[in-house]
Amino acid sequence: NCPPPECKDLNDKSKARRGKIKQRYQELREDKRNLFKNHYYKWQAHPIYGSWEGHVEQLRGWQRGLRNILDEARSKGCPSAGDDVNKAATEDPPSQPGPKP
Repeated sequence: NCPPPECKDLNDKSKARRGKIKQRYQELREDKRNLFKNHYYKWQAHPIYGSWEGHVEQLRGWQRGLRNILDEARSKGCPSAGDDVNKAATEDPPSQPGPKP
C-alpha cells in the first residue's frame, strides 16, 4: 500500500521547516547579540536585531507551521516524518541562552 504522491512534498517541507526550527533554536541558545539581557521584551527591541521575545515568537510560528504540515500529512495517510521532526514541532523554546564559551 503506497503512500499518496503528495507525501514526498509534505515530507520535504517538514524537513526543511525542521532545519529552520533547529537553526532558530540554536541562535536563541547562543544569543550572540545578548538580546536576553539587553532587549528581552518587544517594546525594548534592538532596532536591527529585535528582541528575545520576538525571536521566541518567530520560533513558535515556525513550529505551528510544521505542526500544520504534519497534520496534513497524517490526514492523507503519509508515513511519519520521524521523531526528530515531531520533536522540532513541539519542543519548548529555550527559556534563556546557554552558557557563553
